[in-house]
Amino acid sequence: MKKNILIWNIAVYMLLFIGCSQDVEEHVEEQYSSKGVKISNFKDTRDGQVYHTATFGDAGEWMTENLAFEPPASYGGLTYIHSATTSTAPSWTRPSADGITEITETQAKAQSYGSGRLGYLYNWAAAMKIADSRVTSGIGSQGICPTGWHLPTDTEWTALEAEIAAHASKYSTSNDGLGTGYGPEGSASIAFRSTTKVPNSIYPLSKSTSNSADDGGFNGLLVGAQGDFGNSYGSHTSFWSSTSVNDTNAYYRGLNYFYADVFNSKYGHEKDYRQFSVRCVKNK
Repeated sequence: MKKNILIWNIAVYMLLFIGCSQDVEEHVEEQYSSKGVKISNFKDTRDGQVYHTATFGDAGEWMTENLAFEPPASYGGLTYIHSATTSTAPSWTRPSADGITEITETQAKAQSYGSGRLGYLYNWAAAMKIADSRVTSGIGSQGICPTGWHLPTDTEWTALEAEIAAHASKYSTSNDGLGTGYGPEGSASIAFRSTTKVPNSIYPLSKSTSNSADDGGFNGLLVGAQGDFGNSYGSHTSFWSSTSVNDTNAYYRGLNYFYADVFNSKYGHEKDYRQFSVRCVKNK
């Protein structure tokens, strides 16, 4: 009997120990930036890449790096066309310093720029993972984002802008209370933009103040955009939303070397002919 009691006590102790250990491990995994922003990492099981994330108040948990998932030619029942294989509007491409030669896959995926990735550029249909860009539904769809994440809506982008503008000192070296939308020097774009210059850019660093991707900053890298933009590498970057304006255009957000505001035209941009960066938001 005593032996049975001893075995029972040991078993209970081990279960309690394991439970406590798990609690400790979960607590250790919860991290905060140097300014108290909740930060984390997640692994995209499709290709094993690990991304930095941050929780921006009520705006939720966002990737603080550009998505760098390279879709196969056939993905999710759809055809994904690489710019290097077509003379028509491609589904995806990589940033290009000269507007012609893409950076390599290794460069696009390297976590080396403000501890973030340069990533890939996708047209809207590719970002939404749909066959026909003329659809105007699908707001908040997973799109090309990993499972458990989705392409942000226009409303979610607006919430992120408001959060970073109001609490800029948490996410950047700027002061709180920056303006949002179009405006003069001092609006939210500077707190979104990375302090890291993209490689081979002809532009010097502008007034940019974001914390790094691994320290709770948005870390917007000026990797350019493709599709009738000329060579915007180093001076500009744009991000898709999942919200359509109409059959041909969708809302987006843009950051520019020359301006302090966060761009968001009420007319949006062409879904088929523009290739923009993608950031993903965690499902609530």
